[in-house]
Amino acid sequence: EVEEGAQLLVLESPELGSAKAAYLQAGALVDLWERNHRREQDLLKGGVATEKEALETQTRLAEARIQRMESHQKLLNMGLTEGLLASLGTQKEAGNLLTLKAPFKGTLVDRHAVVGEMAQVGDILFTLVDLSTIWAVLDVSAPRSFGSLTVGQRVFLNLGGMEVSPLEGRIQWISPSVDETTRTLRARVELPNPDGLLKAHQFGTGSIEVRERELRARVTKEAVQWDGCCNVVFVQESPLAWRARKVRLGSSSGVSRQRPPAS
Repeated sequence: EVEEGAQLLVLESPELGSAKAAYLQAGALVDLWERNHRREQDLLKGGVATEKEALETQTRLAEARIQRMESHQKLLNMGLTEGLLASLGTQKEAGNLLTLKAPFKGTLVDRHAVVGEMAQVGDILFTLVDLSTIWAVLDVSAPRSFGSLTVGQRVFLNLGGMEVSPLEGRIQWISPSVDETTRTLRARVELPNPDGLLKAHQFGTGSIEVRERELRARVTKEAVQWDGCCNVVFVQESPLAWRARKVRLGSSSGVSRQRPPAS
């Protein structure tokens, strides 16, 4: 576990030293041409310098500022912060050392850095993740359900071996395309994980609430009968008496509704 700003490693980079030197040189050129520009402007007002000479110093000043901006951006790309660049401007020499710090509070789940090892561009030295929230990726396999999915719908997840199941979350993102191999549609749910109980690459099952739940009766498929005109269920009114009640069927949990037999 590391806090934001924690030092992870110190990297020695000759390229960084060259980039720092170029940045300091560009800053010195900007200072030089700013002084020359001010002097030429004063001479121009006094009629001593020509407008051409003033324009030349202005052009040189613009070029120096562009060079400094490019050097500034290169150092940012190499991992230096604005605070480090501000302090670098007061230094006379450029060092080759770069301290890599954690950009946010999290957990180091992988480390490839070794003391004295040569690191190349693109090498992954650390993997830092924030486990306070975790993503659950759902593979929806029923094509007829694709059109019913919307962002914000509630999801209930059951993960194998988890005592806290079912977990509840809401859909944050739905893939715009169907997977070409599995023919499933992916949806993503963000789940709070303050205690770190949820682990990466866990498997489980989930159900998506395509409609907000309402207060309604639930019956088994076998309890619904067709009366020739409508669906009915039998309600017990006494130990010996039952009464048929017409019902209008709502959503079904993967079970087809009762239909009249084919004539």
